[in-house]
Amino acid sequence: MPSRAQIHTTIPTLPTGPALVIAIIGGTSGIGSYVGEALASIYRNSEFKLCVYIVGRNASRAEALLTDVRSRSPGSEWRYIPARNLALMSNFDTVEEEEEEEEEEEEEEEDEEDEEDEEDRG
Repeated sequence: MPSRAQIHTTIPTLPTGPALVIAIIGGTSGIGSYVGEALASIYRNSEFKLCVYIVGRNASRAEALLTDVRSRSPGSEWRYIPARNLALMSNFDTVEEEEEEEEEEEEEEEDEEDEEDEEDRG
């Protein structure tokens, strides 16, 4: 397992460009929550934004983490996806499906906003 120092020094070297999409499995505690906090701090003033999915079992810890990271990294998207037992592949597939649904809904909303903007201009 990487140390906190290794994580902190590696994150700034991640690719830049469009929003970086990240899923943190086990993100509600331990090293997972630290990775979320580190990402939020590093990308705080960056022109590049994140789309982060916190996957875990504890909703109350997830909400506390989301409140913290959203305040640290405004403009980035932070979402919680509940997971029961990721040791079972069927549960992992469910998490993946939920993540894909979130992405599709977001794309549809952006398309609708673009259409409204075009109508307002035309």
